[in-house]
Amino acid sequence: KMIKIKKSNNKYLTKFVEIIDTEYKGRDLLALTKNNAEFILAVINIDSNYKNNEEIINKKIQILKNSKDIKKDLLELIKEVNRTHSTRAKIESIEEIAERISKVYPSYKALEKGLDKDFESSDKEHFISLFTKPTNGKCNLSLASKVAHALKKDKYPKYDNVVASNIGDYLKIYLGDSKKKFKVNNDSKDKYNDYLVVYENYVKSIRELVNCPEVAKHNLDFEKIDGIIWYSKKGNKSRIP
Repeated sequence: KMIKIKKSNNKYLTKFVEIIDTEYKGRDLLALTKNNAEFILAVINIDSNYKNNEEIINKKIQILKNSKDIKKDLLELIKEVNRTHSTRAKIESIEEIAERISKVYPSYKALEKGLDKDFESSDKEHFISLFTKPTNGKCNLSLASKVAHALKKDKYPKYDNVVASNIGDYLKIYLGDSKKKFKVNNDSKDKYNDYLVVYENYVKSIRELVNCPEVAKHNLDFEKIDGIIWYSKKGNKSRIP
């Protein structure tokens, strides 16, 4: 369906961004447009720390690609992503995760082949599943998705609580889908499997947004959609994560 767009006059946003021409649940939503994606990228580029962190992550990935010790170099990449995105995973958990993954994927070639596979929640040896498996009683799906995204940006969207809580609004407006949920209940008896199912649906839903005609004409990818939804919730009072 056609989505009407207008310029924002919301004091918590900026006059340069484009919003959907319908107030939704009492607030404005940034439209999924090229102009908004470019604006948010400009905001990110102002943050020199963010740029420097991305450069460090890319260097860690290059080291990993030529690694003779996949466990060691994967650990260094995970540590850097954890620091950059403030996911606050404990070092002992990260060490356990790196060891677990390196046993299944003992080389970068094996890791790359594994990441090329579409994620399915039933595949317990997939990178996402191995990474998310509880360590010290916690499932680190957010960090898992961010590391996977760093390695395969066009295949794995970052799972973020802010975006997960708000993507449903966009699915309803752009796709007419209001049924999907992307959060795991605190009282869940099987959080591990619940997180995997949530992420499988999350990937499919963001891909549906990417391919939606009203979004596809703006040539937006996972990262751009993630940035717009995050910024739509937080506004320019907060920094881009």
